[in-house]
Amino acid sequence: MFLNPWLLGGVTLIAVPIVLHLIMRQRPRHIEFPALRFVRQAKEQNRRTYQLRHWLLLFLRMAVIALLAFALARPTMQASGWLANRTAPVDAVLLFDTAAHMGYRHENRTRLDAAREIADWLLEQLPEESRVS
Repeated sequence: MFLNPWLLGGVTLIAVPIVLHLIMRQRPRHIEFPALRFVRQAKEQNRRTYQLRHWLLLFLRMAVIALLAFALARPTMQASGWLANRTAPVDAVLLFDTAAHMGYRHENRTRLDAAREIADWLLEQLPEESRVS
């Protein structure tokens, strides 16, 4: 299940690298030197190497676009069974930024005070026997 399933339409953008790959393919250049067999052999070897690199680059581009589309669709997981047991204890870590910018005051309270209030609320929501650091 996804929070934004319509963003999965972004997977269709996989076609963009395919089209670019087909358009940007270089046509082989013909070198007409009858006595240079070495040039032809090197050219064939380079063609194979570049062809493999182009395929790998194409698949890499497609994977990046697909992963970006899935990430933007914000996947969620609805657990069942023991994962869905909201009374089971959890281990949680609360990390606070104590840099100077957290001392910024807005409506007569600092950002650090607001973070503490949110942490207190979260601690109340945790099941019994939860461990918090």
